[in-house]
Amino acid sequence: MRRPTVIAILLLAVVSGPLAWAISDRFEEENRFCVACHLRPGLPLHEQKFKEFTSDPVESLVAAHFAPSRDFLCIECHRGTSWLGRARVKAVAARDAANYLLGNFTEPDRMRHPVWDEDCIRCHETYESKSDSDYHAILAHEGIDHSCVECHVGHPTNGDPELQFLSRSVVLPVCRNCHEEY
Repeated sequence: MRRPTVIAILLLAVVSGPLAWAISDRFEEENRFCVACHLRPGLPLHEQKFKEFTSDPVESLVAAHFAPSRDFLCIECHRGTSWLGRARVKAVAARDAANYLLGNFTEPDRMRHPVWDEDCIRCHETYESKSDSDYHAILAHEGIDHSCVECHVGHPTNGDPELQFLSRSVVLPVCRNCHEEY
């Protein structure tokens, strides 16, 4: 490859990377952008997830976040807080966009790259237990390394509203890691 061609490619990469980052930041500020792609005619990407997000009455943890002001954004949880977290989100989005454009994208059946604790802690820095039996109030649980989303799953609608939409089918297997009786 000739030297001017290499320089042109490097210059294009230096300019297009930050430009694409900034443009995608702007698009991510619209919930409709997150569900704008169509997997096939009449089937928008994340259609069911978006219905759960905007449900009234509230049926899931994400809907509980959206309900108070109706202006909560998908990207509030899915943005990545640190530079590394943000780069991870951008890389996943770039891969997904490429797969979509190539016709290789399907609706995800699970989170392959779950939200990190730093994304939850950004808004939920402290937690006040509602009772002495609350997991977070039990001193023996201090220092146990679980991620927030191991128990607090955002989108499923089978959680208990009285327990901040925790679902027994999600939480009990986590408890069984230490407690055989569950």
